[in-house]
Amino acid sequence: MERSNRKVFRVFTFCYIVRFVCADLLTIGILLRAKQEGYPIDIKEAIHRMIARRIRLSDTLINFALQQAGELDD
Repeated sequence: MERSNRKVFRVFTFCYIVRFVCADLLTIGILLRAKQEGYPIDIKEAIHRMIARRIRLSDTLINFALQQAGELDD
């Protein structure tokens, strides 16, 4: 029984991580794709709004997104 509980816990932990980490990556990816398709999206503003809503984004992800969108300040 204890072994089964550990397996369930590992699966739950994995799903939790995927839900919160990957969701943010997907959101940034969708925004970048929309900008590439010609939609008037300000990636920098979108990132600021995400951070204001306490969505954690790594500096690496932020810099990558801004670079891809051509909005990185030098």
